[in-house]
Amino acid sequence: MPILNWLAQNYGTVIICAIIVGIFALLIVSLIRDKKAGKSSCCGGCAGCAMSGQCHAAKASSPTAPDAEGEDTSETQA
Repeated sequence: MPILNWLAQNYGTVIICAIIVGIFALLIVSLIRDKKAGKSSCCGGCAGCAMSGQCHAAKASSPTAPDAEGEDTSETQA
């Protein structure tokens, strides 16, 4: 059988490729689980990140966030 002969001649390549595919599969599964758990894709703090002001801007501008003096501006004053 030609397929068995080819596999016998290339078993090292087949094994290495299978290992690489397995590593990528585990990586993708890990990323999907982290995304579903709500974990960030950032690997460190925001101090050295060029986009630090962009990715967390929505949390800072929420309507219930206190203003600069610490007063809650979400309630209307009569």
